[in-house]
Amino acid sequence: MAEEQIPIKIIIPAEEEPPLTPERPPLNVTEQALTVGRKIGAGARIGTKRVWQSETRKKVTGGVRRGTSAAVRTGSRTVRRALVRVSERQARKKAAAVRTRIQSTDWKQEAKTGTARSLRWLSRKMSRMADKVAASKKPPQDTSGSQPAE
Repeated sequence: MAEEQIPIKIIIPAEEEPPLTPERPPLNVTEQALTVGRKIGAGARIGTKRVWQSETRKKVTGGVRRGTSAAVRTGSRTVRRALVRVSERQARKKAAAVRTRIQSTDWKQEAKTGTARSLRWLSRKMSRMADKVAASKKPPQDTSGSQPAE
């Protein structure tokens, strides 16, 4: 044969093969996430409970409590001392101001003006009283318009 080249044609018949199906049912991602979340939550709950009940936590909490109360005591003592100092300083200033006023006041003049004011008040009151007494001693006037008979 001569070297004839005959093209070779390969034909693959269409076979009816069933589609590839997984051996396991399809996974529900939402349900898996919930399951994993529950497992993590349960583990965290157990771990938290262990830590909360541990001696280390109790010691640390007690130390923090003692430290906090000591800081509060120190702070309140400092504030109380500062308030006492301020109050004492203000009282001293007021006492010094009163002392200065007492020393600088001309008591002779104060007595004169006070006495004069009191006497003026007394004079007004006496004048009013005298007016009332004088009014009560006047004879009643006749308003009928006739002359009194003699």
